[in-house]
Amino acid sequence: MDTVNILVTGIGAPGTLGTLESLKPAPFQYRLIGIDIDSAIANRILFDAFYTVPVPEDDEFINQLLKIVAREQVSIILPQVTRELRPLAAHKVAFARLGCRVLVNDTTRIDILNDKHRLMREMSRMGMPVPEHTLVHTKRDLELAAYHLGYPETKVVVKPPISNGMRGLRILSEPDDPVADFMTKKPDSAHCTLGDLLAIFPTPKIPDLLVCQYLPGTEVSVDCLCRHGDPVLVLPRTRDKIRSGITFAGTSVWEQVVIEQCSAIIRELELDHIVGFQFKYDEHGHPMILECNPRIQGTMVLGAFCCANVIVGAVCQALEMPFQFTQVDIEWGVKLSRYWGGIIYKDDRLIGKF
Repeated sequence: MDTVNILVTGIGAPGTLGTLESLKPAPFQYRLIGIDIDSAIANRILFDAFYTVPVPEDDEFINQLLKIVAREQVSIILPQVTRELRPLAAHKVAFARLGCRVLVNDTTRIDILNDKHRLMREMSRMGMPVPEHTLVHTKRDLELAAYHLGYPETKVVVKPPISNGMRGLRILSEPDDPVADFMTKKPDSAHCTLGDLLAIFPTPKIPDLLVCQYLPGTEVSVDCLCRHGDPVLVLPRTRDKIRSGITFAGTSVWEQVVIEQCSAIIRELELDHIVGFQFKYDEHGHPMILECNPRIQGTMVLGAFCCANVIVGAVCQALEMPFQFTQVDIEWGVKLSRYWGGIIYKDDRLIGKF
């Protein structure tokens, strides 16, 4: 088989090193092309070729990407950035004409999966439990929804229906001892009071926001490999430590209900390729959906070490190559811990790592 040219998007993302590590056991020779909107990304030296591209909302994003695909004879595009998914999905046919497969679902499915409100409505329609929530458009509605969910005695979550990472997320609560918090805790932009949040918006009308029930239990990410609505691999992993929205410690865990719910969504929506879900447990121990990431997730690399390499499996599927991973072979209880490291380089030449 000829060398497979793989293009990875958004290589400045925190999970890029994990994506590269996941690809190492691939049963074929490959060459890596990276793109990012930032020309100064250090990760660029880990790729065989690198290109700076416009932001995904720019009309030139797709045009430039098509030129890169043609020049580099790219066979596979692995998306890592939420904002890129819809334009990539909308132009899958144009990439296919160049012999390139974009591992992303179609626009209809992306529009559901990327929208937390629509996703929760879809799951509710399927009979699955979802957090109590309200979509609000004004400051007054935000206040009423927060009080309805028990604020200030109970924490309340507010977030945009379409966002990723921790962008726009706020956990509303009233501190018991503001002075002690100031003196002993590091700043955390995710936590604030209802008054603090309302003060951000200068007019009564606000951007669409979801006001949601706070779930106090364990958070679980799920890495899924799908094929025409078939859940090939479904790997739940706990998020034991989270910093800036990134899993810093986690464990592969058999969570039967979570696996069943993800499998049901995959079948119902006939999903393809790589899809990630995030769940959190309520006070009664019931898992409820938080969001979907229909792309490579930042800690998907864990699967490469517990017989569930979703990334290599997705590439093999697209290339119509056999692979050995099955759900029954997943190794549970495998742990991941991140630590700080870096690379030393000059003129795009790698000098060392630490």
